Amino acid sequence: MRSFLFVFALMAVLSPGKALSEDPLHETTSLLVHIRTIRASHPIEVEATEHEKSDAPAPGKVKFDSRIVDLASKLNKLHFRCFKLISSQDEVIPLGKRETLSLVEGNQLTLRPLTLDSKRVGMWLKWQDSSGMQVLDTRMHFDLGESMVTGIDGAADSGLILAIDVQTVDQHAPVAQPVSAETSIHEAIATK
Repeated sequence: MRSFLFVFALMAVLSPGKALSEDPLHETTSLLVHIRTIRASHPIEVEATEHEKSDAPAPGKVKFDSRIVDLASKLNKLHFRCFKLISSQDEVIPLGKRETLSLVEGNQLTLRPLTLDSKRVGMWLKWQDSSGMQVLDTRMHFDLGESMVTGIDGAADSGLILAIDVQTVDQHAPVAQPVSAETSIHEAIATK
């Protein structure tokens, strides 16, 4: 009898993910994860070449793609003057399940929503670049519906930024089509 209890206790310790799936709320709760990939360019502290000057906003001004103006207050704090949306995608992920998403330029983002309450979500994120190098591997808590922004300097004159926001969804709600730099949000919705 003692060995049975020991084996049962050991199984409970070694499989913590099972506790999430046994909770009926966690089985039915899915989250809509909206990921926008943004190219940041024209660093503030670097003098622009003549070619770059033609694209750059006037000194002191920041230029935003019209599809990401909601992120202006966060992006304004970064050391770049131009921000362009290069891709956008939505993914429905059940609470406690891990999903790996392919992003632009060979980047991958693995997400696992861990906790959820009425206002906040706890999520594990792992971002790998195209060479497989780990850019980010962390657990974060952020407010539902608010964008969390993270990024890397890609080259001396640009960076790649991910804006991630999460909302709870009805299992039967439609999911928007992916948006790339070539398509607008309106075109993606029209194809549904």
